[in-house]
Amino acid sequence: MKNIIDLNSEIEKIINPVIEYHHEHENISFFDEWVNDMPRTFFTDWEIAIKEKINLVADLGNPMKIQIIKVIHQDVLEKYKEQLELNFNDLELLKSKQNLYWRNKELEAPKEKPMNIYYHPDSDFSDTIEKFAELNDIKNFSPYDGDNSPDGYKDELEDMILDKFGLIESTQEIQDEKINQLYANLFLSHCLESTRQMLKRIAEYLDSLVGFIKKAENFEIDKYSFDEISDNDPTNLKLEFKTNKLNVVFLYKALFEEGFIDVDRKNQKQKDTNLKKYLDNANIYFLNEKGESVKVKGINKEFSKVKNGDKGEYERQEIELLDLIISKFSDRREKILESM
Repeated sequence: MKNIIDLNSEIEKIINPVIEYHHEHENISFFDEWVNDMPRTFFTDWEIAIKEKINLVADLGNPMKIQIIKVIHQDVLEKYKEQLELNFNDLELLKSKQNLYWRNKELEAPKEKPMNIYYHPDSDFSDTIEKFAELNDIKNFSPYDGDNSPDGYKDELEDMILDKFGLIESTQEIQDEKINQLYANLFLSHCLESTRQMLKRIAEYLDSLVGFIKKAENFEIDKYSFDEISDNDPTNLKLEFKTNKLNVVFLYKALFEEGFIDVDRKNQKQKDTNLKKYLDNANIYFLNEKGESVKVKGINKEFSKVKNGDKGEYERQEIELLDLIISKFSDRREKILESM
């Protein structure tokens, strides 16, 4: 019974994590870890520990424990389904999850303030700044605009946010406190998304285990299956484009803007936000300069280049792609006509 209680407790922690805002440090803790300094293996170690607890419960020679695993399986799927409805880029949602500490709690002070993030060549700095803009509902901001340095566009965005909150004329202390709060929420958003992805992997693990059990007994119809819930997960299939990454952008952008394709517009602040999210999370591949098949990631940068870069050059490249497609489809049309 203890193993069952322990496992259920861990699953509940995923859904109701301990999140605290510490006024003294202008920062947020996630299970007593600062959100801007999470241990690198935090979520991996947590996932391993939960799967070990599942294995302790899953005694396939015990009919009662088999039934318990099925109940836990359905419970996890139900929770994952609920998590998919949450938008972790919603600032108000993030705030609602925090317990407030106005006095010091016995936690070692964070090594860095949340606002102290810096650019380095191998980082996702630009994507982080773009997500920061989205989180604070700053529309039409792109770190790829103009010739600004990384520090420059970070400062520019922070000024825009302070202006939005009516703090542009406030003291430096008040401004820093607000910016730190907002960056802490940005890191919290990442923690919650990482937790949701961990829950997805645990759901997959349980789904595989229960699937094995069902092969050894009569099949029974459950309320949920993982496949049903993850029907909208675009990472299940692999699609390879025999062209470069920029042409992938041109193609999807053209199809989207001409109304041939659409995406769910729930929670999006710009019309193509969820299109870019889809491309970044789908198993879509392109050919790099070496002719290697590489997964599409960081598509925001390419969209911003097309939107804000040299119009004439990118329009010329898009026309070349369209001409190629027209030529290929014209040939195909002729072949079809000849065969009729």
